[in-house]
Amino acid sequence: MSTQTPAPLASPSRREERRQDRAAEAAQRREDLRAAREEERTDRREAARLRTEQQSAARQARLDAREKARKARAKRRTERRKTRARRWIGARAAVSAHMPLTGIPVVAVSLVMGWSGQMDAAAAAGMGIAAAGVPVLTEGMTLTLAGLTAAAISHKRPHRRLLMATWVSALVAAAVNAAGHLLEDASAVGIYRAGAFAAASLAALILWGTVMRSRRAALSGKSAAQLARWRRIRRRHPWLSARARHHADTTGAEFTEAFATVWERRHGAPPGEPTVREIRAARRAQHRRKEAADWDGIRKRRTRTRPLPPRTDGAYAQVKPRTAAPKPGPVQRVAQRRTGVQGTRAQAYTDAEMERARQRAESAYAESLDAGAPLGPAALGREFGFSEGWGRKRIKAVEAHRAATLRTEREGRAAEQRHQLEEPEVEAAFAALAPGSPARRDLVGVAA
Repeated sequence: MSTQTPAPLASPSRREERRQDRAAEAAQRREDLRAAREEERTDRREAARLRTEQQSAARQARLDAREKARKARAKRRTERRKTRARRWIGARAAVSAHMPLTGIPVVAVSLVMGWSGQMDAAAAAGMGIAAAGVPVLTEGMTLTLAGLTAAAISHKRPHRRLLMATWVSALVAAAVNAAGHLLEDASAVGIYRAGAFAAASLAALILWGTVMRSRRAALSGKSAAQLARWRRIRRRHPWLSARARHHADTTGAEFTEAFATVWERRHGAPPGEPTVREIRAARRAQHRRKEAADWDGIRKRRTRTRPLPPRTDGAYAQVKPRTAAPKPGPVQRVAQRRTGVQGTRAQAYTDAEMERARQRAESAYAESLDAGAPLGPAALGREFGFSEGWGRKRIKAVEAHRAATLRTEREGRAAEQRHQLEEPEVEAAFAALAPGSPARRDLVGVAA
């Protein structure tokens, strides 16, 4: 098989070359134009995107600015609302500290009625232009003193004198108000009108005083019951309260601590613990119950086991015990079972207790008399649970016994001197005594 060799390609002509070059250039131009158009489209898209982004950013900035302005306005409104609320709450608190809101109408009506009533009454009394100054002096003074008192209470400063001055000024204003209307009309209608205006002038201050009392309790940190208790203590123990205030002012301690110190010095025990007097009273009551439980219903002569201290002058040694005579006849009523003693007669038991009380009272008065500080009838009766008249009877009994003892001792000394001295010595001694002296009278009585 024979192989044919391909014929060699003919070289392109110059025309063909030019045609190919023009075709390549056209293709290149088309490619460049397409690339330029693509780049232009890309630039337009990028520019559009940038414009869109700028517009979105501007729109968002406007929205943010509007939102920020809205929030700022809302914040300012909230701050203004809070400020108004704080001011309102502060005003309410300031007003409520002096007067509750429900009492404001009472205060307003009281001031209007007091002011107009005093001015009208002063004008009716013929004061003329000066009538306008009367309520300024009275009601204005009361309001000023009330404000000063409230400020003193708030700052925990002394306020008692200011409070007293406020009440005095209010009473004067009410009296001026009532007197002016009575001068204007003294009939029954005028009396009613005067009383109504005076009560209206005092109504606001009465309410204010109640509020200040609660405020003092709140500032002191104590309850109303504790304050009432200390007021009762100051009323019942004015001397100890004065001493406690002096002690507190001197040492700088609290009034409660100072009162406890003064109480312990006075009664020998801290507050709340039994005092010496109460301990003695309890012991006496226990001894009486024991004697009542051990009593067999038979009256016995009771002798004093503990003698009184002897006096140097020998005026009084011991109160003579007295025993009540038993009443004749049977006792109809038998005491109930109260002390565990069976068959105790009520009247005999009562008489024995009374006799023991008399003896103890007379002994106590004799001891106080020997000590140089005699008890009074009221104190003596109160100590043993009886009246002043009962104590006076015990004192008279002791004095009578004392006088009888003195008289007996004086007669005994005179009789002893008479037996020891002879007649000339008696006459010499009698002549040496001054006329009217007690010893001369004693010798005269002995000689008679």
